[in-house]
Amino acid sequence: MKAYIFRISSEENDDFLREIEILGDQSFLDFHDFIVDVCNLHGNELASFYQCDSSWNKLNEISLMDMTIDEEPKRPNSKYVDDDDEDENYKNMPLKVMEDTMIGDIIKKEHQNLLYEYDFLSPVLLYIECIGVTKTESDDYPVCILKKGELAQNTSNTDFYDDDELEENEEYGIDDELRDEFNDLMDGEDDGDYY
Repeated sequence: MKAYIFRISSEENDDFLREIEILGDQSFLDFHDFIVDVCNLHGNELASFYQCDSSWNKLNEISLMDMTIDEEPKRPNSKYVDDDDEDENYKNMPLKVMEDTMIGDIIKKEHQNLLYEYDFLSPVLLYIECIGVTKTESDDYPVCILKKGELAQNTSNTDFYDDDELEENEEYGIDDELRDEFNDLMDGEDDGDYY
């Protein structure tokens, strides 16, 4: 059985580094869950992996969930590729979902690149490179074989209230739905007209 070794780094923190081993027959959802755990992410936000070329340009998305409306989901255009230069086959690639996509189906050799984007409102962007492929008999995977530094998370726009304010809001009967609507409004998600 093949195990893949991935090095994970962050542009925002040079001291941050993780190396993870994961089996080829494990899913990208397993990979996502493990990254959330070893990087101390909150775990309650959307995320995507992107296959990348050697210059880290996004190619194909592997999403946490299928949020398309069409019966046959198509991959959205990459923001890194000029629409005029992008060929039709590339635009019409089917969207992959983490749960249904195995590591070994995407990663075929060393030095393949992935981007991992977590929380699209306050993004955490991780650079992932396959640095090795090995054989194993064990099934105790994924494992973190190197952990250095911590990830600085940007939470400036996602949580309007701190814990003390949440307790105060519960005391005065402000419910979660009202608080979510207010946070959406503060984040600029609701573009309705107000007079």
